[in-house]
Amino acid sequence: MKRTYSFAPGARIPSGLAPETVAGELERLGWFNIPAVVADAKSPQSPLHACFEWDDEVAAEKYRDHQARTLIDSVLMTFDEGDRETE
Repeated sequence: MKRTYSFAPGARIPSGLAPETVAGELERLGWFNIPAVVADAKSPQSPLHACFEWDDEVAAEKYRDHQARTLIDSVLMTFDEGDRETE
């Protein structure tokens, strides 16, 4: 069975990086082996290098933004029809 790869809608992948290249690297490193992917991508020669933010100050701020989004996404709001306000 032939596999084809594409990037998900809205994916923020550097231009010029083909989905097949990313998939090949992830296959080589282990699809879910996060430490191996990051360690390999640290090398400027890695095809995945440009997919990561290497400035620690910028990366820390982006991570806190991610944490805030995760926090916001984890709060569920429900409404009881009996609590509807009328104008």
